[in-house]
Amino acid sequence: MKTDGCVLIIFTKAPVPGRVNTRLIPALGEDVAKELYLELLRKTLATAATSGINVRLYCTPDINHPQLVELAKEFGVSLHPQRGRNLGERMDNALHEILRDHKAAVLAGCDIPELSGEDLATACTRLCSDNDAVLGPAEDGGFYLIGLSRECRGLFDNMKWGQGDVLAEMRQRLQRLGMNVYELPEHWDVDRPRDVARYRRRFETRINLAGKY
Repeated sequence: MKTDGCVLIIFTKAPVPGRVNTRLIPALGEDVAKELYLELLRKTLATAATSGINVRLYCTPDINHPQLVELAKEFGVSLHPQRGRNLGERMDNALHEILRDHKAAVLAGCDIPELSGEDLATACTRLCSDNDAVLGPAEDGGFYLIGLSRECRGLFDNMKWGQGDVLAEMRQRLQRLGMNVYELPEHWDVDRPRDVARYRRRFETRINLAGKY
């Protein structure tokens, strides 16, 4: 597969109790929600390691949290700060930074348990060959991954995150720009209590995820 010249950006937050997986805190508590966040991040990094792609971990609010530093060292990835006033700006700036010096950039979240190395390799291969953009549709109407082979500054401006039509809106924006888009298989993210129950059924975990589902 052609993945040379492609960089995978993984967006993450410093794993501080009360600041991550906030929608899951009422069901799991702050500490367990944080541990689940770390487990999913580790799983994402392990998956990325199988893809053979250059990986960069983009963090907020800073890159100095000890557990992030430890994971970066373990998986051989570099740490970079997310820059911007909101999620859209931070995504835009991260993609811009990579596309200045590389053929393609893929940006993904860290809470997609069924994301595979093949998904990531396919995204990069498509961007390095025939496609201008790649989308990874999420079951909840959003997207878990976006990749670009050319810059689209402002692509995420005024995006209404957290709503069920985010994917449809992004499809329309890319279409208006004349982008040749490839879509990966649909996946689900661990965002709500029902997703935690699904995760428990399908994956081994060392975390006590018994909660209020």
